Amino acid sequence: MKPKVVVITINYGSSSTTLKFLDSLSRTNVFSKVAVVVDNASGEEELSSLRHAIGQLPNVELLESPTNRSRMSSTLIRTPITLPE
Repeated sequence: MKPKVVVITINYGSSSTTLKFLDSLSRTNVFSKVAVVVDNASGEEELSSLRHAIGQLPNVELLESPTNRSRMSSTLIRTPITLPE
């Protein structure tokens, strides 16, 4: 059985970099994973791009913060995350 890992990354105005990271992460098969992208109020254009791309990826969730909460407090958004079986 593969270990289960939750990967959290913060996006702010750099959806292309975040999507490259998710692509790289999807190529790993050492562990079962869920990726959580916390968007830190990047704006509608960035969010639209992320929503579309993340909607195509398995085990990736997007959390949207309407205000820029800084790096540390962005990770404190409380939302239940479902781990893969």
